[in-house]
Amino acid sequence: MNRFYNSYIELGKKLANEFAISWNIETSLDGSIKKEHRWNLTSFTKSTPPPTHWLSDLGEYANIIKVLQEQDPSRNKMALSKSWQDLIKAVILEACFIKRIKTGTIIGSILPPLKVIATTNPSIEPWELKADHLLFAINIARKAQKSGTLADWVIGVTKNIIDQNHISNFGPLYPQLNTIKRIGERSKYSSIVKSQSDLLHDLKHRKKAEKLPDKRAFWELVRIVFTEQPLSFMDALKFAQVKLMLICGLRVGEATLLPADWKRKQNYTSQDGTPVGKLDGYSQALMLRHFAEKQQLGNQSGAYLHENSQYVPQLFADILEETLDNVLKMTRPLRDTLEKQIKQNRLLPWFNSNDYISAKELYPYLSGNPVFLESFEDDIHQYKEQYLKSYDKTVFDQLIKKQMLATTDRVGFNFYMFYNRLSKKINWYTEFGSIIPSTKRKDWNNVYLSIREIEHFLQSDKRTKLSDTTPFRLNDGKLQPYELLFLMPKRALSEQREGGLFDISRSYGVGRFDSSIITDSLTGSKKTTPTLFQIYGKTKEDKQLYLNPHSLRHLQNGELFRLGVADTIITKRFNRKSIAMSYEYDHRSLSEKLDHIDLPDELEARLGDKTSTVAKLIKSNHASGSIVETFKKIQKEQGDNEAFDFLKVEADGFHSTPYGHCINSFTVDPCPKNLECFAGCNHLSATNLPEQRKNLELLLVKFENAATIAKEKPSNSIGRNNQIEHANQRVIGIKKLLNTPTGEKVFPDGQDISIHNQPKGTILDD
Repeated sequence: MNRFYNSYIELGKKLANEFAISWNIETSLDGSIKKEHRWNLTSFTKSTPPPTHWLSDLGEYANIIKVLQEQDPSRNKMALSKSWQDLIKAVILEACFIKRIKTGTIIGSILPPLKVIATTNPSIEPWELKADHLLFAINIARKAQKSGTLADWVIGVTKNIIDQNHISNFGPLYPQLNTIKRIGERSKYSSIVKSQSDLLHDLKHRKKAEKLPDKRAFWELVRIVFTEQPLSFMDALKFAQVKLMLICGLRVGEATLLPADWKRKQNYTSQDGTPVGKLDGYSQALMLRHFAEKQQLGNQSGAYLHENSQYVPQLFADILEETLDNVLKMTRPLRDTLEKQIKQNRLLPWFNSNDYISAKELYPYLSGNPVFLESFEDDIHQYKEQYLKSYDKTVFDQLIKKQMLATTDRVGFNFYMFYNRLSKKINWYTEFGSIIPSTKRKDWNNVYLSIREIEHFLQSDKRTKLSDTTPFRLNDGKLQPYELLFLMPKRALSEQREGGLFDISRSYGVGRFDSSIITDSLTGSKKTTPTLFQIYGKTKEDKQLYLNPHSLRHLQNGELFRLGVADTIITKRFNRKSIAMSYEYDHRSLSEKLDHIDLPDELEARLGDKTSTVAKLIKSNHASGSIVETFKKIQKEQGDNEAFDFLKVEADGFHSTPYGHCINSFTVDPCPKNLECFAGCNHLSATNLPEQRKNLELLLVKFENAATIAKEKPSNSIGRNNQIEHANQRVIGIKKLLNTPTGEKVFPDGQDISIHNQPKGTILDD
């Protein structure tokens, strides 16, 4: 144990005490927490459910146990040690109350990797962690989840939690792991998206390319949402949300919480009132009203929605307006239902609480299924096709009206089973309120239910299907759920599970989208939910694709940078508080950055291609070395013309090696240490291009192996010691190069190894 671990745990206990949270939690042998002792993180942060996120388990990670059982069948899930439980609780409370991280992220992305580390190293306490323990955890995580996301999260918590809080006695550990993510290719991050001008480098050469979407998955998703006919109401809403994220670059949570009153239009006229459109401009701009995430104020507690607006590019304005107007029409019946429920504080606001309603008439309201007669079941796909073409709720009205008139037809199997399950919970009545004995054979044309009784039953026994009625907090008031655009029927089993039709105009269960729905539909993280690729993919390979929805935001941000859009405009578009945050999403390759560095045409023609490239590297601070220093000195003392004349002569000094950039003049003599720049040469500058990192990582492994082999030799000769020292020096140099930011010198205080070292004091000195 160390003092840093202790102080971090004390911080957690202090937060628990401050917010009246019970720190001591009793768990069962497998780590599960009793219901009354579970932490409701959604309540802690005053967030608006659904979903409600709970800390309900402090045991080992079940998916990891399954992998470990392949080696040891006797391995069973156990509760984590007290020290690991305390660390997890402290991390959760810090994330909730200090860092203010979303509860879904805490439960989904922070808690699992911590459990992975603890589960794979059950005899190791947090302060005893070493790099080997984490490497083992990463390897097991990759076996448990083939996409590699869980393994990446392990690396993430190592950097942001274990190292940042000095939990381990052997830290920092992240620098020993920071090449692990980049070794090997993963299908998820394998490809690129090219521009219309055909980029000089594909996306795998871009900065942090793993955060960009896979090329094939991206274009297949575009094909699906813009050309395929949705097969269900829910899929139509998912298509619309994907279009929204593609066009506007919104986060998933921002797209799902889009308000119904989203549309804003700005008109533009000249000083004399003439529409700008008549003057070769645009007379009107479409703006998207939305609630931006990560806008929390420093002194604000709890979760608030922060209203903002974004200009929609003119190229996509018609597409977006048509898409969202269609969603508004589709979800209007759900919105009307939810508004009535909230204002009347009722579950079935279509009826008076004292009414007795026919079982047939009430069936669509309770189940959502508009078909209750056997003779109509064969025609269900015809009605569904008709509805999906227009999303007109009169399709349901006509269908139910026809069935109510067919009094001699038999009820369907679903209808019978639904009410058979209710028979033990509610009473059957005649039209005038007399109870029908349970033993009496029922004539379903004359069976009625009490609205008061059925509402009480639904409130107590069907809580998972109750509508989402909790309002959201705004800075200046509240937002009711029925004011949102994306609403959905809750547990629409007749459509989602059975492929039938769901009556959205009569269902009493109305919910709002949460980000996990669209995320699961693109990533396949929830195995029981088929992805859009699996449903609509044309080929077997297409059906196996997946895509992180947040990568669409990275892609748009990067493309705006690539096309030369000002960083201030990009920052405002994505609701960021600083320009520096936008550069975290900058994925341009070096050549793409240089394309947007302007030199005067006359100067560029005078310098030529190679010298112009060097000039752009210097201007963008992506080059360093003796030539650069001399160039800047001449520029400062004698002016631009003399500096560029010097650069033209020395342009041969720009070299792109397999490991980085070198700027040094080799006009007279070649470098005696060519391709061994990492030995400490002060001319080497880092590029962090993936292909160069791969070369270095492979070289690092070779030198480490060479050092190990040399150490295992029994000899103590000078040659053996020299081999070990040589390999160790190269290992240190390569690691330093891997950790050097792009464009910076790797060895600023190093020697110029391009100069031949001749022995001093010889007869040749004179």
